[in-house]
Amino acid sequence: MIDRDDVVDFIESHRVVMTAGAAALLLLCVIFLIVMRVNSSKREKVLSAATANAIPVTELFLPAEPLQVPGVLLFRGRKPAWNVDEAKRWYTEPDEASLERLRAIGQASVDAMLESVP
Repeated sequence: MIDRDDVVDFIESHRVVMTAGAAALLLLCVIFLIVMRVNSSKREKVLSAATANAIPVTELFLPAEPLQVPGVLLFRGRKPAWNVDEAKRWYTEPDEASLERLRAIGQASVDAMLESVP
């Protein structure tokens, strides 16, 4: 643990070094503030020059659409059930060969997972 007396002894024995360090730190802060002030004035000049050449908003954006645009459907209505013609058109019963290929792919995936377990 650092004792208060040790700290006071250190400061008294190194008074010149401590004063020089504090003065250097203060000088660095003053230099930093001056540099920040100069840079902010330069930044304001650059910003004013950039806004002088800016394109007006009315020229940048397109005018409103002259024709009425139809609405967009984000989804379609669901039917509660298919009729027979839709079922014949859209549903195909998978054959045995495609089921066997699907089963083999699934089994290979499961085997790979089981083989990787220690």
